[in-house]
Amino acid sequence: MSVVAIGSTPTIDSMRLLGFEVVMVPEKLSESVEEEVISRVVESRVVIIEEPVYSQVSGKLRRLFTFLREPPLLVVVPSMKQPSTRRLE
Repeated sequence: MSVVAIGSTPTIDSMRLLGFEVVMVPEKLSESVEEEVISRVVESRVVIIEEPVYSQVSGKLRRLFTFLREPPLLVVVPSMKQPSTRRLE
C-alpha cells in the first residue's frame, strides 16, 4: 500500500515520520508538475495533500476519479500559510 504526502511547505515533511513518501512541489504548479501530482495521487492508496496544492488540481482530479474503480483516500490538510481548508464549503 502506497501512502503519499504532497505539499509546498516544510511542515508536510514531518509526514515522513509516519511512513509517508513526501513529494515537495512549488507553490504555483506548472503544467508538468500538475501532471506529476495527479499521477502520484492516482498511483497511491492514501494521499495527504495541502489545500493550496489541492485547489490547483481539484478539477482534474474530480473528473479523473469518476473513471477510477478504486480511487485513493484523499485527505486535504491546511498549510502553514493557509490555516484552514475550503474542502467542505
